[in-house]
Amino acid sequence: MIDCLIKIGLALYFSPYMIVAVVVNLYFLRKLQNYTMSGKEECVRCIKQVYRKLDSNSTEAFSGLTVIRAYEKQDEFIENLTECYNKKTLC
Repeated sequence: MIDCLIKIGLALYFSPYMIVAVVVNLYFLRKLQNYTMSGKEECVRCIKQVYRKLDSNSTEAFSGLTVIRAYEKQDEFIENLTECYNKKTLC
């Protein structure tokens, strides 16, 4: 980082017209950063939404384990839960 700043400083010292190019580049880099950060935040939001649904489904399923055991439906439950997780959907 320091090396880069020193090189930009030397270029500006020997060619003051370079400041226009540096300012334009910094402007476009800032716009690009804002664009990519908003895209990243949207991706994280979508992923969290999917896993929130899966977590909710798991919590409901595990709280009902005593009922599943009482009716001896463990194999059916495991098969259904595995299918839900493989599809990553709410069953």
